[in-house]
Amino acid sequence: MTKQAFAEADELKKEAEDARLIYESERLKLDQERQDLIKKIHEEIEKEHQKILEEAKVEAKSALDTARQMIEQERFVATNEIREQAASLAVILAGRLIGEIGPEIPQNVHLKRLLKFLESIPVEEIRPLQEDLKNSSDTGLTVATSTELTPEDRGQWQLCLSDRIDFGNKINFVIDPEILGGAELRFPHGILKFTWREQLQHAEKLLIRDENATG
Repeated sequence: MTKQAFAEADELKKEAEDARLIYESERLKLDQERQDLIKKIHEEIEKEHQKILEEAKVEAKSALDTARQMIEQERFVATNEIREQAASLAVILAGRLIGEIGPEIPQNVHLKRLLKFLESIPVEEIRPLQEDLKNSSDTGLTVATSTELTPEDRGQWQLCLSDRIDFGNKINFVIDPEILGGAELRFPHGILKFTWREQLQHAEKLLIRDENATG
C-alpha cells in the first residue's frame, strides 16, 4: 500500500509538472501573442498617423494652390483695371487736346482725309448705303462735323462727296462737337464714321489689348 501510495504520488507529481509545463508554454504563447498584438496596434496607429499627415499635406497644398490662384486672378483683374483706366485717361486727355486744337485745323484737311477714307472702302460696302439713300424720300445724307462749315466749305464738301456718293440734292450739314474732328456720313439707316473720336476709341482698344498681351 505504501509503494502504491508513493507510485500514485509520483504520478500526481508528474501530472502536476506536465500541467505546469503546459501552463508555462501557454503563458509564454499568450505573452508572445500579446506582444504581437501590441506591435500590430502600434503599426496600425503609425500607419493611420502617416495617412493623416499625408492627407493634411495634400489638403494644405490644395488650399495653398487655391489661394495662389485667387491671388493671381485678383492681381490680373486689378492690373487690367489699372491698364484700362490708364488707357481711358490717356484717351480723355488726348480728346481734350484735340478739342482745343481742332477748330484751328482747316476743314479742307478733314475733307481730304475723308475722301481718302471713302476711296479705301470697297464699292460693295458703299452700295447698300447708296440704295438706302435712293429708297428714302424724306431723309437724305447728313454730314456731321465738329465745327460749323462756311457756305463755301459746304459747297466744296457737297461737290467732292457727290463724286463718291449719289445723294442728289438731299444733303444736310450739322455740327457735332463730340466727334472732335473729321466727319460722320449719316445715312437713313447707317453711319460711316471717320472721326477723331472714333480713332481715339479704336486706339484705346488697341492699347488695352496690347497691354494685356504683353502682361
